[in-house]
Amino acid sequence: MERSTRDADQSATGNSATGTATTGDVGKSPGLRIDRKAGGSDSIEGVSAQATVDTAKGASGGSALDAGTQGKMEGAFGADFGDVRVHAGGAAGQAASDLNARAFTTGKDIFFGEGEYNPDSEEGEHLLAHELTHVVQQGSGAKGTGDGTTISESGDSAEHEADHAADAVVRGDRVGAVGGGPTSMIHRDALGDLNSTSKGSWIGNVDEGQALSRLAALSPAEKARLVSDSSLHPMLERLCKAFSAGEMMRMFGAVPQMDLRWRVYWLSRAGVSDELSQPQWIQVIGFASPAEMDSLRAYPEGFRVFLQNAPARLIAPWDRIQGLELGHWKGSATEIRNAIEGLNPTQKATVIGSDAKMRLIMRGAGEAADKFRTITYLNPACKWKVYWLSIGGALDHLTRDQWAEMLAQAPQTEYDELVAYPAGWALVEKHCPAAVIQITRQNAKADNAVSAMADPVQVNALFASLGPAGFLAESVKGTAVEVPVNYAGVKAAGKVLPTVTGLERGAKMGAGSKANLRQWFALETDAAVLEQMCAARFNVNMTGSGSKAHEKGDDPATLAPWTVDTIRHCWEVCERLPPEQVEQNPRFRHLLRNSASGNGNAYFWGDDVVMGTKAGDNIGATTSASNQVYQAGGQGAGSSAVAVNKFNATLRHEIGHAVDAQLGIMDAMQGQLNCGGWIKYSSYDAFVDAIIAAEGGMSGHGYPDESQYKKAMKKAVKEKKDFLTALGEISMGALPAAAAFENKGPVRVVWTKGLWSGSPWYQDSWKTTATSRNFQRAYDDASSLYSFNADIKASNRVTKYQWRAPAEWFAECYQVYYAEQETGPDVPVGGILRSKDAPAAALIATIADRGYSPQDMRGGTTAKAPGT
Repeated sequence: MERSTRDADQSATGNSATGTATTGDVGKSPGLRIDRKAGGSDSIEGVSAQATVDTAKGASGGSALDAGTQGKMEGAFGADFGDVRVHAGGAAGQAASDLNARAFTTGKDIFFGEGEYNPDSEEGEHLLAHELTHVVQQGSGAKGTGDGTTISESGDSAEHEADHAADAVVRGDRVGAVGGGPTSMIHRDALGDLNSTSKGSWIGNVDEGQALSRLAALSPAEKARLVSDSSLHPMLERLCKAFSAGEMMRMFGAVPQMDLRWRVYWLSRAGVSDELSQPQWIQVIGFASPAEMDSLRAYPEGFRVFLQNAPARLIAPWDRIQGLELGHWKGSATEIRNAIEGLNPTQKATVIGSDAKMRLIMRGAGEAADKFRTITYLNPACKWKVYWLSIGGALDHLTRDQWAEMLAQAPQTEYDELVAYPAGWALVEKHCPAAVIQITRQNAKADNAVSAMADPVQVNALFASLGPAGFLAESVKGTAVEVPVNYAGVKAAGKVLPTVTGLERGAKMGAGSKANLRQWFALETDAAVLEQMCAARFNVNMTGSGSKAHEKGDDPATLAPWTVDTIRHCWEVCERLPPEQVEQNPRFRHLLRNSASGNGNAYFWGDDVVMGTKAGDNIGATTSASNQVYQAGGQGAGSSAVAVNKFNATLRHEIGHAVDAQLGIMDAMQGQLNCGGWIKYSSYDAFVDAIIAAEGGMSGHGYPDESQYKKAMKKAVKEKKDFLTALGEISMGALPAAAAFENKGPVRVVWTKGLWSGSPWYQDSWKTTATSRNFQRAYDDASSLYSFNADIKASNRVTKYQWRAPAEWFAECYQVYYAEQETGPDVPVGGILRSKDAPAAALIATIADRGYSPQDMRGGTTAKAPGT
């Protein structure tokens, strides 16, 4: 829960031709490469073709061609055009606009868009000749298809033929034989029209609005050709160079067939890669799959553009390190260290094995203390720590505690290897305090360390001599039987909390100390001490008041101390998530416990994750039936139920809110159809107006008084009342007639308050509008009024709670995405979510996980993390 708080020219169709077409080409189209032929449709973005034509014909009977034009065209075609009717302006112009065409032909009627009929100009003559070719095609003995009126595609052979014929007319040649076509086909050349728009006006200005409108109205097949047909790319490049960064984003929305590689390519060609904001980059990356990311990595120029222009926090840590080696990414010292800490263990091992990468990292990681911290993130063998710190010029700047941490963490085999490395050991003897060498060398043998931990005097001396991290390392040497005994000695000497609170926190703790602290954590049984360990490990505060005013009774929380079981679950969940989402997340600074037992006892607010205590902290429970994806059949027919711990799922959900807040994912993506197509409304009036619009208006439903009913709708939502109650308060006399409209028009959406407020996401109580939208108030206030696409909900729903609000949509997808981690660390994730909502899984994989986890792609396929 989230608490509300300008290049080469081409033919008119954009298809390049080889050589010069002649009149004999008509009907043959030699030299043209037709990549695909797609069947037409009967509508354009919801516009009925037949109805559009009927309306335009009804408005005007059209006019004949003027004598001069008719004579010239008849001479060129060898055809009689006496009964051709030309429709221009007015209704014809609107019809052309509705069908996204400069002009279109049906039978012997030619309809022109506003200002397009100009047969005295060369361009106008070409357009008219193109349309007259369609007249001939439809009159060449063809019969109707019997399937109703359809709209041609730009790739149809008839469109290519019409272009060649028009070329011949403009040259003064005769047109050869013209093939036939179905009489029920409306011929339009959407790509040709888009090409004309791309060339701009006579002074070169491109009408960006018209271009975007025409892009959006292309058929799926035409949009696919924009990507696959290289002959269309000069046209697309002209458009891109005219578009602003915002207009490029609209183009990507209009043409979803462009994958990530192509989006980055066209941003580069448009020259706006460096102008995009972080939300826009999130939209560019969007739903890219692991395979798409791999394709971008394999495209050197695109990968360079991406690395140099995308915000660092959106670039996978591995990609940042690759970019550093390639010279494409020049991160700051902090960004380099964050990238190293963000790698998974296998990626870190790959980096350690690369001399080139290590030299660049040590050169750019910052001052000596920063370089030491970077080495602790990578945690190579001890002799290599010494080697790389020497290369980085840091050895003579290390503190006593840093030397102690490095040497004490070395098991005996590594220490022996260091001593046997003459150049390295000489550096140690030169720079390391002699007392540290003596103690760590003596205790490299585990038996000696075990003996020391049994003596309180030696325990105190070791702590004083080695510092917290070095002392911690010495305390976990020994067998599985000996380490608990060591820890008992540490506790008896009172050195547990001084050690824990003295360690660096979160990422700065280093990989070795994290692993060592985990051993202590497993042995500790006191909740207050476990709180301190967990807080230090993940750089969160687990006590205190948090960043918000939680102490206000049941809702918000009354804070309370943690229990042992809940802290252990917190550690497990946080440890398995990518570190950039937890210990490096500035929006996850407090992890607190709510003593309340009511609903909503877990939430995210400010920078705080607050976990509840209902039903014994939910520790022993599994997720409820409202998490459909975990139920039998939830991942598809015949799929088995998945047992997911309720506390863990809830904690992942709340951390998901913190990740969303960190990156701004849903701020950028909530309007995307794959994310639910959410719309937020600024007021109750706007909310009701949207409901009315979604139902086609107040008229046509038989309401006795439309104005009165609209007023009652607004009163109902503002005051959270049933519609009839609100109507009765306006006019008791209106009630008898109103009962008949419970399921008619806009009023049905707010007929009872439970249809749009309360928890309709749990009851599925919405009334879906004619435009397939569900409306609701998410958090019982005017700032949380939303609607979403009901079809996406029906097809992709993973949990019921997901559909409360955009932030809940992401948080629920997030907790499902990492649900496989219930079975252990380092397992492939995303498969459960991918089974129901592949785009959502891709979004989290690419924007949030960013190459940290291996991906369960379903069907027995695993996508490995890059660099592994």
